[in-house]
Amino acid sequence: MLKLLFCLFLLFPVSSYAEETADSVIKAQAGNDREAARSQERISRIVDQKQNIVEKYRETLKEIDEAREHIEQYRKLIEDQKKEKVSIRNQIYEIEDTDKKIIPLMLEMLKSLENFVQLDIPFLKEERAKRIQDLKSMMDRSDVTTSEKYRRILEAYTIENAYGRSVEVYRDLQEVDGKELTVDVLRIGRISLIYQTLDGEKGAYWSKNQKQWIELPSRYDKAVASGIKVAREHAAPNFVITMVAGAVDRAFSLMEKAVLEETSDSENANGETKTEKKNNEEIKIEEEKNEEVRTEEEGSKEENPDNTEKSNEDTTTESVEADEPSKTAGEDQ
Repeated sequence: MLKLLFCLFLLFPVSSYAEETADSVIKAQAGNDREAARSQERISRIVDQKQNIVEKYRETLKEIDEAREHIEQYRKLIEDQKKEKVSIRNQIYEIEDTDKKIIPLMLEMLKSLENFVQLDIPFLKEERAKRIQDLKSMMDRSDVTTSEKYRRILEAYTIENAYGRSVEVYRDLQEVDGKELTVDVLRIGRISLIYQTLDGEKGAYWSKNQKQWIELPSRYDKAVASGIKVAREHAAPNFVITMVAGAVDRAFSLMEKAVLEETSDSENANGETKTEKKNNEEIKIEEEKNEEVRTEEEGSKEENPDNTEKSNEDTTTESVEADEPSKTAGEDQ
């Protein structure tokens, strides 16, 4: 019994010590784990800070490169502005010389435009003449800049150029059969200018070669009326058969040429052309003159035969005398 109690006494302190040791080890391990966790947190923070610093560094380098490119671009702009400044300064110095050259050019352009309008087919005469007169008046005004004058002249050229590609109709006064009537004037580009009375009974076209209005055949009345409706947009665009001044003048020229050729052929058929007739007449006149001369010579011979013989003897004597000096010259040699 005593042995049992002794054993229990011995075991009790050992187990108590072991428990205390185990608790201390567990506590130490927990402390180490907590310290390790805190260390890992510090490491993570340091790594995050490092990453942020690296990213900021890269962003800073990128901003530096962009700033350099920006500065380089501005440097180029500044260089270009310097060149532009020099160019503008030179232009300012040359502006007076430019005005001296551009003003005569504009006057020449205006004169050419006026001549063109005068030689063109006579449509919108008052409007076009007024435009040119306004341009002439503008050239003498000091409150209008040179650039504006040049722009206005180019605008006039553009308007005149557009007339050749457009179709229009307008009303005007025209003398018809000795009376001044209001007519519809149809202009098809610059190839045809036609007028028709308001009742559609009479019309005429402008001949460029003859420089006058020529009466239009009645068969074109409906076509001209249709063209007027198309020009006023009262009808859909359609083909219009009408007189073309240049083609008509050309046709008349060809007809005249054909008539002349036909006349010439008929003369050839009769046997002689005008030139041949003239040559034959000249030859005939010459032959008649020669015949008259021969007749007069024969008549003079019949009237004076002695004189004829005497003249023959004189001729013979002269020949002999002419031979004697030749002989004498031969003997001397």
